[in-house]
Amino acid sequence: MNRLTSLFVLLAIAATACVGSETAQTSVTTTAVTTTSPSVAPTTSAPATTETDAPDNLVLTDCDHETDQFKLFCEAYDILTTSFVDPLDPADLAAGAIEGMQEYGGEAIGTAPQEVQCATPTEDFADFCTVFAEEANNDIPGDALVEAAVRGLMDFALDDPNSTYLPPEAFEAFRSSNSGQIEGIGALVRGTNLEPIDDTDIICNDLSPTCKLEIVTPLEGSPAEAAGILPGDYIVEVNGESVEGQSVDAVVLQVRGPAGSEVLLGVERDGEVQDVTIERAPIVVPIVEADMLSDTTGYLSLAQFTATSPELIHDGLVKLLDAGAENIIFDLQYNPGGLLDASVEIASEFIGDGLILSTEAPGETIEFSALPGGVATDEAVKVYVLINRGSASASEVVAGALQDTGRATIIGENSFGKNTVQRQFLLSNGGALKVTIARWVTPDGNNYGITGLTPDVPVELSDDFDQQFLIDYTVDLINNG
Repeated sequence: MNRLTSLFVLLAIAATACVGSETAQTSVTTTAVTTTSPSVAPTTSAPATTETDAPDNLVLTDCDHETDQFKLFCEAYDILTTSFVDPLDPADLAAGAIEGMQEYGGEAIGTAPQEVQCATPTEDFADFCTVFAEEANNDIPGDALVEAAVRGLMDFALDDPNSTYLPPEAFEAFRSSNSGQIEGIGALVRGTNLEPIDDTDIICNDLSPTCKLEIVTPLEGSPAEAAGILPGDYIVEVNGESVEGQSVDAVVLQVRGPAGSEVLLGVERDGEVQDVTIERAPIVVPIVEADMLSDTTGYLSLAQFTATSPELIHDGLVKLLDAGAENIIFDLQYNPGGLLDASVEIASEFIGDGLILSTEAPGETIEFSALPGGVATDEAVKVYVLINRGSASASEVVAGALQDTGRATIIGENSFGKNTVQRQFLLSNGGALKVTIARWVTPDGNNYGITGLTPDVPVELSDDFDQQFLIDYTVDLINNG
């Protein structure tokens, strides 16, 4: 199995790997949900003359006087230029918006407008408005072009696969995932680049012959598992239509649906495509499991860092400690991450005081310290954290904090290596931008953005290993001293 992308999606379905605050959901990924109103500094003069002759019916304005149609675009520009972790060149943003319109603008319907109004955030967008007017005059609806331009900003101008535009339906799916209440087929998926240049190029979002929607794993007891879906399968069609040219989020939205309804998937395996009909069902994501493996060893697993995870982990630890656990195996295998606040709260269950992580953005460093009330801070209780190539984002925050503070022994293979902090910014159309606003480091300043966290006890794992293998390995390690 290839190195997992930082973006897992539940085919129930929803994107994960975020860390965030509840006010603006932030994911670690940090995902904060924040509302915004445009505060783009408008141009004080008309945009520069373009090299291409502008259509006669083009009327230029700026983001201080945008039409209702262009409000979405001006919001997106403002969010990116004020919040993205790296400096952005307006010319690159304009080029990305143009590419987005040309790639995602859609089909012509209706008739050409008598007048085309276009708002320019800066003078660099003059050519963008020319292209917008040309496409509108070709009967492409203006609203579709604006949304395509926003998608182009995210997909083509940022060089960041973790930042993306979430249309209203996809954003609702994302929020459902973080609440743990979802309906669908019950599988984790990822956009996988089949022709990566290097390990940092595995992630992809726009599906094509070389970017495929891969099944990471079906959830135990899910409709996907019952239908015979296997890790490594690719979803290439939904209800008879190819997924190529669509985003991962768009396909996820098609696969999800009301319990009791059916979805027809074209599933590619070993180069052959077969049709698989699956009846959707309510998916109960097994967020936390807490059981005693012996009189003195407790097992605690976490599938995702959702809003309810801290309370569930707290209750699970209390259960294990009350049962006499002297050793805690904390399983974060294939945990793709989630909310930042949840990672801080969960790490604080084991760390009594001190730093959990720091986030670094241009001109700003924020430190997150341990919160009071942890029930497993007594070092007499030994903690063993299990990680693998699918342990990402918030999982790495917790494992890194416990490793740096000496509170736990980390066992397994190098984690995924995702150190971005993201925030969800609500848009006026009901969608959102998921934007990388910072990068995080461990208490000792370690940055695991590419290599991932290196365990204290490295264990070589095959591509088809069973997660139980690492659990059994750790039990043997505990029993044999």
